[in-house]
Amino acid sequence: MSSPPHLDQIRSMPITREGVFPADESLRSRTGIPETVCCRVTLSIRSPLDFVGTFSNRWSYGIAFGATANKIMFLFSEGYQPLQIPQWAQAFVLLIGGVEVGLSHFPFFACLSSEFRLVSSILGFSYSLTCLSLGLHTSLQKLRPAFCLFHSGPWWEQAGAGRFLSTAPPRSLPCSQLHQIPALPHLDLVPSGLLLLQFLGRYETLVFYWPSLLCLSFLLGRFLYMFVKSLRVHLGWELQTEEKPFLEHHQAEHVKQLLRRPPLQEKKKSWFQTMIYEWDPCFQFPSRMIGTTVLAFICLYLFIVIEFCMFMYVRDELDVFEGKLESYITSMNQTGSLTPVILQVKELMNVTKGVWVVTILPAFLTCASYLFHILACYRKHIKRLWAGNKHFLPLKFHNPSSAESVVAIARYSGWQIAYILWGYLIIHVVQSLCGMMITYGLVLPVIHNRGLEMLHGLGIGILTVSIVLGLMILQVWIAASFFLQPKMGTADKQKPLALNNRKMFHNFNYFLFFYNVLLGLGACLSRLLISCILGTWLIARIDRTIMQNGYERADMGFSAWIGMLYVDHYHTNPVLVSFCHILITGHRERRLQQAIKYGYLNQSSGPRISARSRTRWLLLQTLINNPNLVMLRKSKSGHGSQEFTQILLTCSES
Repeated sequence: MSSPPHLDQIRSMPITREGVFPADESLRSRTGIPETVCCRVTLSIRSPLDFVGTFSNRWSYGIAFGATANKIMFLFSEGYQPLQIPQWAQAFVLLIGGVEVGLSHFPFFACLSSEFRLVSSILGFSYSLTCLSLGLHTSLQKLRPAFCLFHSGPWWEQAGAGRFLSTAPPRSLPCSQLHQIPALPHLDLVPSGLLLLQFLGRYETLVFYWPSLLCLSFLLGRFLYMFVKSLRVHLGWELQTEEKPFLEHHQAEHVKQLLRRPPLQEKKKSWFQTMIYEWDPCFQFPSRMIGTTVLAFICLYLFIVIEFCMFMYVRDELDVFEGKLESYITSMNQTGSLTPVILQVKELMNVTKGVWVVTILPAFLTCASYLFHILACYRKHIKRLWAGNKHFLPLKFHNPSSAESVVAIARYSGWQIAYILWGYLIIHVVQSLCGMMITYGLVLPVIHNRGLEMLHGLGIGILTVSIVLGLMILQVWIAASFFLQPKMGTADKQKPLALNNRKMFHNFNYFLFFYNVLLGLGACLSRLLISCILGTWLIARIDRTIMQNGYERADMGFSAWIGMLYVDHYHTNPVLVSFCHILITGHRERRLQQAIKYGYLNQSSGPRISARSRTRWLLLQTLINNPNLVMLRKSKSGHGSQEFTQILLTCSES
């Protein structure tokens, strides 16, 4: 589990080999062609997952993606690189590392997607059990580390631990001797990083790897279920079901819903359905979206754990620095010239540490809500594309490049995870800065008995902003009351854009010109501030661009989102898939009828209906159900066609 991905190739090679050459084995078994000839004929690589059209077994694929979280974080930390390499070659090394991670987890996806359910379930169960056993063995071995490494500091001498430490830095202490330190239980003498190190020293592997262990346990149960079900089919106790139909059930239901007349009155929705999310039985997220969401959650958890450990290390260093400042103040008997500055620095460090810890949860909840919101936006956007509505997209993205769209669907999942991780860090920093502003502006003045001064300054600031906003609103009211002509009709919502009292209007513009110059300075700064806040707050939202209008193509994440939407739109549109399904089914039926040799095996002896009559009947039914299509029909010469169109129009009006 914790080993680099190169070592995982050994145990994945047998199953990977079976996944790379499945067609050759099948061809040799069916035809008896020698292996040398067969390998020249065909070479087939089994795709581990259909990233476009897979809607079944979605959560199994998502959990399989979740099992790769630790390896992905291992690549993020660049721990994959075994040797020192030039800076320019790191991209190639990371590319090789990504391929190795894919190969090490290839057996999970190959066994989940294989058509040979019995064999693939056995292989997948064996591989999952091997990975889970190695992970548990590594976790149990690291529950009791031999040594804990610490930085030397004055608190060691106070705790009486100097005689237990090695002399060479970094100073190490056997964990078995921790209980022999006399003053160690006194928490005021022990840095908080030591307490965390004692905890993580024993449970580091479980803290970091329990999500992957949980995913492997789920896959173990999934492969066991597949084995039992395939065994029952093999023994004839159950019928073999079609694993992956060409037309999914939810796609067929979506087309049926389109053919039905919309209800005259919509059903009343609850608050949750209106404001948060409404479940649609005629829509399913593809496996790619489910896997991306699961993997993003696990990677976000691991990123927060790593960030917290780094914070504890920095906190210990700040505590050591704070101890030195305390020693200086004590030596100067609190009369030194730097004493006020030192007290302010100590206060800044304490506020920073407290605010950083407090804002971990809000930053996590923000990014977690983004993941769910991105799923909701995916459904909303893909449905709009199905309906032919592209107005929600920038004009430059109405006809994207086909090659860029194909690459975008390969980039999306990885970029979405990276955007979430970077977005969490940036949002955490921004929220910490906001928390420090609130602390210094509202909390600390009250603690230092300066609450009245704070309220006085806050009141003046609020009054100033209120007056400025009031003057802006007053300008709008004056313009609406005196400089616009009255409404032309009682049903109009606002007055027409027609000037009235022109002389007064020109005087109004002249005298407010100089004031608006000064007001524009504040408006410009507010524009910059709002843009920075929204840009940093929405940096993790790959479905929304943070660029200005006209510069959307510079946002590579948003371009990947749009390209992914177009690929899904063209390949999973329920109407197109249903149309292809009808064509394929009709072609199969015609071929079956042509293959029948005996007359008594032909179709039923009922009256035959010509294809032309059936088509005209379906056309009539469609025009009756959709009267608006009558006007869009191409007009034909002849009295009968015009009379037929007039009858349909009369029926639609009635």
